[in-house]
Amino acid sequence: MEIKEVEHFTHLLMPRLFKYAYALVPDGKKSRELIADAYSVFLVRELDFIKGTALPEQRKAQATLKRFFLMGILQEIYTLALKKSFDIRKVLMDTSAEYKSFYELTTTQRSVVILKEKLRFTPEQISEVMGLKKYQVIECLYNSRELLAQNDVDWEEHGTH
Repeated sequence: MEIKEVEHFTHLLMPRLFKYAYALVPDGKKSRELIADAYSVFLVRELDFIKGTALPEQRKAQATLKRFFLMGILQEIYTLALKKSFDIRKVLMDTSAEYKSFYELTTTQRSVVILKEKLRFTPEQISEVMGLKKYQVIECLYNSRELLAQNDVDWEEHGTH
């Protein structure tokens, strides 16, 4: 593939990538940096494959290639977010009270919730992105929802919701 073809694929993915990255780091600039870093790592990791792959003409084959790019970059975003968790915590402290309970979740919990609820991924797809087993994804999703529900109840009881 040529670099313009790679850029075309990744440009189509940008809204989904940004939605995911912003859920992990609620700062536009830092989210874009996270995506750029993940994109760079992904390209370096998959450079030989990308160079050796011709852009397919069939729509189904293009969809498969697009999925490869999406899943690979999402994996890198998640991995980098885990590595940068200390820096991300600083940003999370400044988030508005409206989303406070969501941003009190761990990076893994936020990742599972956003992949499931906003990007409509299946537990199998989430497992692929995050390197977890399917039962771990389901358990994390359940626990995250419970924590969010509990925090909402706490806020209602204290009149701060």
